[in-house]
Amino acid sequence: MDVKTRYADLVARWGASSHLGFGWGSWRPERVATLVGTWGLDGMRVQDWGCGGGYVLQWLEKQGISPASYVGIDFTAESIAAAQTRYQARERARWLCGDVRTVALEPCDYVIGSGLMAYKVDDPTKPLSDGYEFVADVLARARGLAKKGFAFDFIADSPGLCPGSPFLGADAARVLVLAGAGASIRWSLPGEFVVRVRTSGN
Repeated sequence: MDVKTRYADLVARWGASSHLGFGWGSWRPERVATLVGTWGLDGMRVQDWGCGGGYVLQWLEKQGISPASYVGIDFTAESIAAAQTRYQARERARWLCGDVRTVALEPCDYVIGSGLMAYKVDDPTKPLSDGYEFVADVLARARGLAKKGFAFDFIADSPGLCPGSPFLGADAARVLVLAGAGASIRWSLPGEFVVRVRTSGN
């Protein structure tokens, strides 16, 4: 099953407001807290890649953080529809359905992605694809758009991930190389890490 179909099925079954709709055992605000770190997002242009039903925006609002603009992008139409309904009163929030690698996006201050890198996304045009082509493409595009920084979380490779698992099981050292200059790794929840990249002296 491809990733788009997997998420569409989960959202159809559990809804975009439930953690189960994204394959998570529970909502874990620590994920977003580690992604954001000490970055001051008040008054900033923020893009949320793989936004689902708007969980990152929900976290920002609970922290009293008010970006100048927020754009949520997800390739699951069901998630975008749910987010648009839930946050229709937010004038500064916009929602786009599409692939973050190709959808038309304007430059921003920060890009954040929670859960986007969880599953393998194979490239059928590359017979030796192992999921890292997607990671490399996403990181490269984030670097081109985010003027201050970008951050994504990953499930770490471990013996517990059986062969054939749909999860990427990322190697932190490899991701660090792909992320390039200004990148750092921070371990968050057990078995998960975040790569954070400063693209300016913020």
